[in-house]
Amino acid sequence: MSTIYVDNITEKTSGAGVKIPEHIIQTQVTTYNTYGSYNSTSAIPTGLSVSITPKYNNSTILVTFSLAGLTSFTGGGSNAIALYIYLYKNGSNLAQMDDHWGYTNSLANLTGSATYSYMDSPATTSAVTYAVYFKGQTSNQLIAINNYMNNNGGSRSTIIAQEMAQ
Repeated sequence: MSTIYVDNITEKTSGAGVKIPEHIIQTQVTTYNTYGSYNSTSAIPTGLSVSITPKYNNSTILVTFSLAGLTSFTGGGSNAIALYIYLYKNGSNLAQMDDHWGYTNSLANLTGSATYSYMDSPATTSAVTYAVYFKGQTSNQLIAINNYMNNNGGSRSTIIAQEMAQ
């Protein structure tokens, strides 16, 4: 039989219990399966968003989102197209996640999915809303989310916000 000796164990406590650095305090998830198609060269909401109210002012928030059924198609005029993807926080652009998703130099109808992560330090205990926005590269470009332009909502996009203790 072995004996283990442990010295100098320190635990951080806050309010209702132990706060262990880097562990997940809470998780908020939104699943979105509504089809949407747009024609815009300005960033517009995809409809995918999540709100989280941090329990601690010094927590970080890990935001991960997965976009399904992304489609980018141009009807002519320009055969170089791309889809720009952004993460917004409380209505303001927080980060550009991709500036050329699905880039092609042909008139192809591009479909696929994409997943991104971002670590934020909101420094608040008030509600924070994260939302995914996107825009097309050209004015004659159709962009869509959820189900490859079949308009039946069969694809699911998801956004997850996880509060991480510090």
